[in-house]
Amino acid sequence: MDEDAYVLYEVEKKTPDSQAFHRYRVLQVVRNDELYEYEEDMGDVSGFTATGFCIPGGGYDAQPVTIWTPNGQVVVGETKKTYWFEETVGSLIDAAEGVHKQPFDTSKILDNRTDLVAGYHEQIDRKRNRSKRQFATKGKDR
Repeated sequence: MDEDAYVLYEVEKKTPDSQAFHRYRVLQVVRNDELYEYEEDMGDVSGFTATGFCIPGGGYDAQPVTIWTPNGQVVVGETKKTYWFEETVGSLIDAAEGVHKQPFDTSKILDNRTDLVAGYHEQIDRKRNRSKRQFATKGKDR
């Protein structure tokens, strides 16, 4: 329970015998710089009111692996991941149990979408016109 956790998610999928749909809880931890996964069958999906969800417990920074040659630094195609953690296995399980006790409507979260393309162009405009005052636009209507 004290081990650093990368992510916990719950999904609904068919059982190995393909006879029913069950809820599965999946925990990922990092050991020896590799992701390891533990999967637990939680039973038939009819016993759950909350839909599937994901709770991150950490993340990683990807750094290119470089080698030094007489001509300078050369980047090798693979990247090295450095993992960092904010949560433990126990804290993610507690959070998941809290979701089961008080499920919430995720549609409100999904309705709060942003237009990433417009946001990207607005950021470029702000950098080019630092002296001008900028106001955010709402969605695609420009």
